Amino acid sequence: NNNNNNNVQNPRKKSKSDKSKRPHPRPTRPPHRTPTRPPSQPTRPPQPKPTFPPHPQPPPSNPFPPSGGGGGDVCQRPVTIQVLQFSAIPPAVLVFPSDPNVQDMGTRYIYNSDLRDPNSLDELMGSRCNGICTRTQPRLESGGSVLQRGGGHCSFTYTIHDGTSAFTLEASGTVFDSVGGTLAITGGTNDAIGAFGQVELSPVNLNSDGSFEPEDGDFFLDPLFYFAEFLVFVPC
Repeated sequence: NNNNNNNVQNPRKKSKSDKSKRPHPRPTRPPHRTPTRPPSQPTRPPQPKPTFPPHPQPPPSNPFPPSGGGGGDVCQRPVTIQVLQFSAIPPAVLVFPSDPNVQDMGTRYIYNSDLRDPNSLDELMGSRCNGICTRTQPRLESGGSVLQRGGGHCSFTYTIHDGTSAFTLEASGTVFDSVGGTLAITGGTNDAIGAFGQVELSPVNLNSDGSFEPEDGDFFLDPLFYFAEFLVFVPC
């Protein structure tokens, strides 16, 4: 029994070897501290936004509309006038009097006569046409056929009397045999200040029954009348 007791070790009594195998105690960490941020920088006061000068604005439109000339929103009332105008007064002013030829370029034709009512042929009192035409193209014929129509440039001053007052219209443009031409109205006086428009001239002759027929000959020499139709725009 003793031997057995000697071989039996006390479980409470530990050998040195057991102590050497005991684990070391773990070091304890200091309690976790939340890091504190450094004090924030002082806030800057809000800066005003920079202001830029406005873009240049276009100048205001002219509150006064232009007068005449067909421009802008001008109030315009169209006026239509139809009259008979006599053809040139003979003789023509020749370029070479010693060798007269009315087809020479530069030959001038004088106009100075009253205007007529196309329906009654009555004279329109106080209404006249004055002006001059200069031949710029001769009429060429051969064997009764027209090879080239004659033509020229005309400038007229029309005086129109409406029974109470008169005004003038200035017109100029190119004309040709047979077809006549369209003259541009470039201005006027009195009630026609600022007027613009056109005058269509058609060469005609008078028949025995009072009717008119187109004239196919020389524009300056052959017709008795020009049928003149005005389309005039006058500022209100």
